[in-house]
Amino acid sequence: MDNYVYIGSADGCIYCIDAGTSKEIWNYKTAHQVSGSPVAYKGHLYCGSADGNLYCLDAKSGHLKWKFTTGGPITGTPIVYNDVLYIGSSDRMVYALLT
Repeated sequence: MDNYVYIGSADGCIYCIDAGTSKEIWNYKTAHQVSGSPVAYKGHLYCGSADGNLYCLDAKSGHLKWKFTTGGPITGTPIVYNDVLYIGSSDRMVYALLT
């Protein structure tokens, strides 16, 4: 996973690319565009979508672990600090979730 690059896209997908070969490893389709950058932390990948969901994917396989629904689009990049994931939503809320 050290050579993987994670990218969100306006097509609603989160992509995992091998940095050495530029080949797609996996992709995960959300219901709307992904404008924030995905964040990898302890084997998980966290990414928000304009569909109002925060997605937690397995960073290696791209399989969905869980998702958290907010009241509005998530367009920013999540951050992790002291094992707590923070994300802002267009519903004017900031969410703090344990990783």
